[in-house]
Amino acid sequence: MVKWGANGLQYDLAESVFVTGFLIVINFLNRHFIFLLQKLWMRLYAKIFVIKTMKLI
Repeated sequence: MVKWGANGLQYDLAESVFVTGFLIVINFLNRHFIFLLQKLWMRLYAKIFVIKTMKLI
């Protein structure tokens, strides 16, 4: 990953900025993805619960 030479430092800086941005995006997406997943899971669970109670009645 490390390149020596005139543009070695610039390359490292650009790479670290890119990696940091990438991690922030992944973190952001993870939070939203988990939130959406929970919402979907709760809906699914509610449907299953309703179907089960309907069968009992």
